[in-house]
Amino acid sequence: MFEDVNRAKIVITNYHAFQLRERIELSKGGRQLLQGRGGEELDTQETEGQMLQRVMPALMGMKNILVIDDEAHHCYREKPDDGDDEELKGDEKKEAEKNKKAARVWISGLEA
Repeated sequence: MFEDVNRAKIVITNYHAFQLRERIELSKGGRQLLQGRGGEELDTQETEGQMLQRVMPALMGMKNILVIDDEAHHCYREKPDDGDDEELKGDEKKEAEKNKKAARVWISGLEA
């Protein structure tokens, strides 16, 4: 099976790579000017497809992709509100929100 293994394409990446990035960097004033008064909000973030093309172009169009996630315990959708977050204060609450955001980024990248 060495021939098959040698044909494998491997991409190693960090979950941060799955964060959708801005396609166009605009200042707040520039954004307001282009948007106009009462205009629809500008969508300047890349699409999921553009993100995938940026993160793993070698895998585009391939079938049977295997993802090995060694941090799966950090990968989840928003948990149902069980009231536990109500007890958190200050830095603990900020840290919990940071962890939730990271988990959402990672699961969204895997889904894409």
